[in-house]
Amino acid sequence: MSDIEFSAPWALLLLPLALLPWWSRSRDLPRHAWIALLPRDHLSDAIDLALRLVATLALAAAIVGLAGPYRGPTTVTRVGEGAEIAILFDRSRSMDLPFTNNSSIGNRAETTGDSKGRVARELLLRFTAARPFDEFAMFIFSARPMRALDFTSAPDAIRAAITANDVGRGLGETDIGSALEAGVAAFESRPYLGARVILLVSDGGARLDPDVRHRLTAGLQRIRARIYWLYIRSIGSATIRDSGEMELSDAIPEVALHRFLESTGVPYRAFEAEDPKELGRAIEDIDKLEKHTIVTTAIAPRRELAGWLFAVAAGCAGLLTVARLRQREAWGAA
Repeated sequence: MSDIEFSAPWALLLLPLALLPWWSRSRDLPRHAWIALLPRDHLSDAIDLALRLVATLALAAAIVGLAGPYRGPTTVTRVGEGAEIAILFDRSRSMDLPFTNNSSIGNRAETTGDSKGRVARELLLRFTAARPFDEFAMFIFSARPMRALDFTSAPDAIRAAITANDVGRGLGETDIGSALEAGVAAFESRPYLGARVILLVSDGGARLDPDVRHRLTAGLQRIRARIYWLYIRSIGSATIRDSGEMELSDAIPEVALHRFLESTGVPYRAFEAEDPKELGRAIEDIDKLEKHTIVTTAIAPRRELAGWLFAVAAGCAGLLTVARLRQREAWGAA
């Protein structure tokens, strides 16, 4: 009870009114020459006492309800399996294109189904919904990153942030270096909870300049995060599979980014997907890999308690009304 507060505490001054049912009402007494001649009716005494108590409870509940009692907001600690995950979602124009089957017969490209961005969003919605203990942040990037969601475990906020970037068309430029730096900065001021992940969802790579590589390497090691890259390969794009054997690979943005992330000294894994099924399997693998004990805190919103008190008062008033309707006059006219 110590954490209950009132929005209108002055109303509690009216609480003495709850004693009104105990005021003796002589006008209700039957008219008789000498009532002491009658035997005492213990059942009626008990019913009278009970009804007075009900009336007192009704008045007290209504008055306390008028005072506006509430509890919170409070801090809630949760222990579960999960991670802190910063999602970096590519919103460039190429993500609006449909998946393309690179292995079509005769080297002909065949498009299949929804756009790459829409499929990725649907899979991320399932991924986040199945991980209630995770803390998610989200950045949407093209020419520059934009924070769509700060770290939270609120399902509605996470779902809204993922679906919000389905509005409009993507831009033509992509700056993955700035997006990765934004992901690193998101963890800088947060306490380490035991598992940090940067999840990059993109269909392209980048050749980063030396200053950006240096800052990212130092930042990734400082925040101790793992990196997963969901590389959605487009038609004509380079593969990052067996990229170590490719000649002049540093000239290919996707391979250059892959090699850089491998060289940062932090745990890193790339998943190359050419169709929705491969992308779904990649997200399932990440879900299995990132199950660690994590302790998170959340702010529980303020809970209004007046409604419960008004319900009690209404129930008591209804009971008194029924009792009044069933009351029998024990005495006839004198």
